[in-house]
Amino acid sequence: MFSQSLFYQWWQLRLASLLTLVAAIAGASECALAQIVPDNTLGQESSVVIPLAPNFDQINGGTPRGANLFHSFEQFNVKEGGRVIFTNPNGIENIISRVTGGKRSEIFGRLGVLGTANLFLINPSGIIFGPNAQLTIRGSFVATTANAIGFGEQGLFNASAPNSPALLTVNPSALLFNQIAESITNQSTTGLQLPANQSLLLVGGDVNLEGGKLSVLNGRVELGGLAGEGTVGLNIDDKNLRLSFPDNVARADVSLTKGATVQTSFERGVGSQLGTGDILLQGRRVTIADGSQIVANNTGAERGGTLIVRASELVEVLGASRLLAETFGVETGGDLTIDTGKLIIRDGSEIAAGTFNSGQGGTVTLRASDSVELSGTSADGANFSRIITQTNGVGNAAAPIVEATAWGTNTKGEIVLTANASTGTPHKNWQQSPVTCSSAKSASN
Repeated sequence: MFSQSLFYQWWQLRLASLLTLVAAIAGASECALAQIVPDNTLGQESSVVIPLAPNFDQINGGTPRGANLFHSFEQFNVKEGGRVIFTNPNGIENIISRVTGGKRSEIFGRLGVLGTANLFLINPSGIIFGPNAQLTIRGSFVATTANAIGFGEQGLFNASAPNSPALLTVNPSALLFNQIAESITNQSTTGLQLPANQSLLLVGGDVNLEGGKLSVLNGRVELGGLAGEGTVGLNIDDKNLRLSFPDNVARADVSLTKGATVQTSFERGVGSQLGTGDILLQGRRVTIADGSQIVANNTGAERGGTLIVRASELVEVLGASRLLAETFGVETGGDLTIDTGKLIIRDGSEIAAGTFNSGQGGTVTLRASDSVELSGTSADGANFSRIITQTNGVGNAAAPIVEATAWGTNTKGEIVLTANASTGTPHKNWQQSPVTCSSAKSASN
């Protein structure tokens, strides 16, 4: 009898252990499969996830209000090799998705829209795009770690205190931050790319491109964020989305490292499509390092766009990185402007505008309320750190403008106006004007 009792207790323990193991495996499987989990904050108009194939989910449902369609999720992730696509009902121009569960979104696969609507992804807990992340979106795309999106006087769509979007029928007009925001990281070497003429906006917290690429031909790319409470304005004109940062709020940092790229056009001799566009980076400290580059060249038949970097404290261009706003077409090149406290250009890095055709070169304007440092060469010693405007065609290149309280170059840094990019010889149409520096030591070739 005693032996039977012991056997019964042993069997109960074994059964309990087995059930615990099964539950753990089931839980792990559920977590592995639970890439996208709608929450219940939208009631009868909640989002619906439809598996179309292994690793391929379609998102239906949601709450339509005018031209806006709202989705709300507890978790939102796209796993490696996976694909997630939002349906785009007739009349919907903006698909606005919030994540309320307190975990960051990990986009490691392909995220898309089955239509032409703009897509907004808002997650206050952070967003990361992995090395193979891609976008299949025909409209514009906004990823933000703001707490809420504002809709004029109609109210908010809040991710931190989820609410039901009763009357939010107008275009989104603001991104609201009520705490220190989490970061957005792009590691996509495949590249986050949108079709021509669209807008791609990443708004943190810190925005970090760690080898990641962003590309919108003829379009607009904006990177920036806040380091405290505040509101970032959002203007929407069809597919043209623009941000408006407040002056009285501390900004977060923006960084491009590990060969990251932001472009609204192609480099010279790369790609066959024509294009130009606008790029705007705004932060406290903006770092472009490790051979990273920002390219806003004009390769088309329209006036060039703008490349603007604004930083309240520091802009540093390091490790043979480049900022380019050159023209290879018949129209005027884009204007390149840096507005900061301190500007550092080191290690053979380059800030360049110029013309290689009949179009007029754009301007380079550098404003530093503190100082400018221009020094060093590339690792192979082949290139000086430099600010350069040049012409290698029949168009004219403008002289760079540098405004700083203090300015210095060493023997490995230079400001250059070059008439011919390859030989440096004068060109008959080169209109030379002086380099403008508020406190300058300059060299002209």
